Amino acid sequence: MELTFLQLTKSSKYGKYCVAGIDIRNDSWVRLVSSDLKSDGAISSEMLKDNENYPCFPLKIFKVNILQSLPTQYQKENKLIDEYSKTEYIGKEKVDALDQYVSNEDFVFKNTSYFLYENQMDGTSLGMFEVSNISIHQEVNEKLEKRTKLDFTYKSRRYINFSITDPLFFDKNGKIDHALIVVSLPNKPYNNNKFFKFVAKIFEL
Repeated sequence: MELTFLQLTKSSKYGKYCVAGIDIRNDSWVRLVSSDLKSDGAISSEMLKDNENYPCFPLKIFKVNILQSLPTQYQKENKLIDEYSKTEYIGKEKVDALDQYVSNEDFVFKNTSYFLYENQMDGTSLGMFEVSNISIHQEVNEKLEKRTKLDFTYKSRRYINFSITDPLFFDKNGKIDHALIVVSLPNKPYNNNKFFKFVAKIFEL
């Protein structure tokens, strides 16, 4: 099956990337996954190079061969790519054309916390939200690892301590007035059965 895909993320995942976006035929969310079980289906840049040998990047539109839908319990959007075929470049989209894909839900995935518990997961794991009053800052965890965090306001509610997996914002500190953020939920829980809400892409407005 050939998929015409608007790429919105190229976020860090086990040394490779989590690549997610929109099937522009029906405006549905898609996460492209590989057969690499060690990286939980992460995508390498080589896997999605086009006929001109350019890798994938956010806002690129391309055609990609899909072997099958591969939904999991917590990520119903997953589709397995053909890792040995080139993609076909179609064009690029502009940030101001993304409004049609922005969520109008009352919360960023059910609550204002930076995680969900397993009983709150329903298989929907991708969404884009228009947020404001954004703060990017660094924190050090209990393993003395530095992590980039995001605080923001969505529908008059404050959200704090979201982990950023967008490589363009690693090691940065600063403020942004308005942005679109793509939030991704993982395929499995981490500390104490928590499914963390990762900010996979930030589009400044």
